[in-house]
Amino acid sequence: MRESESQARPRSAARTAWRSAALVLVTLLASSCATYQPWINGPGPADVAGGEAPSYWAAPGADRNSGDLYFVVAFSGGGMRAAALAYGVLEALRDTRFEWDGRPTTLLDQVDVLSGVSGGAMTAAYYAAYGARTFSAFKRQFLLRDFESDLLSGAVAPRTSYRLSSPWFGRGNVLAEELDRVLFHGMTYGQLAEGRSGPMLYLTASDLSLGKSFEFTRDQFRLMCSDIGTVPLAVATAASSAVPVLFSPITLKNYAGACSSRLPPRPTEARTRAERRVLRDLAAQATYRDRSLRPYIHLVDGGLADNLGLKRIADDIGMAGGLGPALEHGGASHVRKIVFLSVDAERANSFSVDQSGDVPSLIALYKAIEFGFVSRNTQETYDLFARTVAGWRDEIRSDLRKGRGPFARDAEIYDIRVGLRAYPDPGVRKALLAVPTSFTLAPAQVDELIAAAPKLLEVNPEYQRLLRDLKAGR
Repeated sequence: MRESESQARPRSAARTAWRSAALVLVTLLASSCATYQPWINGPGPADVAGGEAPSYWAAPGADRNSGDLYFVVAFSGGGMRAAALAYGVLEALRDTRFEWDGRPTTLLDQVDVLSGVSGGAMTAAYYAAYGARTFSAFKRQFLLRDFESDLLSGAVAPRTSYRLSSPWFGRGNVLAEELDRVLFHGMTYGQLAEGRSGPMLYLTASDLSLGKSFEFTRDQFRLMCSDIGTVPLAVATAASSAVPVLFSPITLKNYAGACSSRLPPRPTEARTRAERRVLRDLAAQATYRDRSLRPYIHLVDGGLADNLGLKRIADDIGMAGGLGPALEHGGASHVRKIVFLSVDAERANSFSVDQSGDVPSLIALYKAIEFGFVSRNTQETYDLFARTVAGWRDEIRSDLRKGRGPFARDAEIYDIRVGLRAYPDPGVRKALLAVPTSFTLAPAQVDELIAAAPKLLEVNPEYQRLLRDLKAGR
């Protein structure tokens, strides 16, 4: 017994020595790295807002394609699962050809606004950046990549470990760096706008303090007197994907007061649900103009506030005064078709956390939030958007009766919802709904998700109605 004790004491002393050495090393690293800061946004010019209220409508002002057809596509969150399904939808839109305004075109060429959340944001941002190159590179560069291993390798690299001791550098910044290395190669929003006539990019994160969506748009950054043109695409997609616990928030600096930004006029009354939503959103947006209250803005996964990327689009149109004023502000006239296509890479609900009375682990808690809260919020967003679209239909009819607004006499609005739960084959549907939310999938899972996209569009009645009308020239 004494011999055992004598052997244990040296081992205990050795462990104590190693712990002390490790503590000294961490302390040295922290003190030497305390001033390290990652990229952060800078101020915009003093006249960034031009003294006028922002538009709040993301549709292009110039006629990028057919001015009488406005097409908004929204990709949901869901990790690599969402990215693969979104890619499949892009392929299907590219392959859908028809004639419009007397010339051949494709549905993909007609997309005006491309919205993305989390995994869907990565596909949306890549297509906005590289256009047709997406179909020869994105699957190989990202969808079939073991991106989780990339993240782990990046996080444990000596240079990264050193910087992680800084209070300003976190795991969300590691995600941004890996996305930049693999996908975006330093491309910024300013470069995105140069020399391309592609769709407007609308990436959604969640404002940690407000619990509401934060969009990477020019108008949003104007409120903070900052310039979105300097923002790297990798930072925006990382913010949209920064799942709490797994990743730290992405931080922006607020420069409010350094420019002439201001909000649109507040409604004098709020009698309807839509008007009350506008008032709430204006109150939330006003907080960005108070730099003493919010000198920094912390952003996390967009799926927590709006996993479909639809709420803010509807709110922006509401703040513009309605669908007609929003389109008119963008220079539209004689609009014949307004199309909203939302793609939901949903998962089946999980009840694994209910199998035990133990306190759930952090990972189990994260999964429960994803499968429970996010799924429920998604359904509520669908219900809200359906009511909003119904209101826009009434607005179109009213404007046509009164002979005003930007709508043609045969104007139609299409609300197309594509989700994995609608897959017609029960066996395939079950497999698709069970694909995990992660940054790495098996190649077979990626191929199944891509192949599912055209099938989901094929069985969607509203999408088929759109195709019939387009091909008939109506």
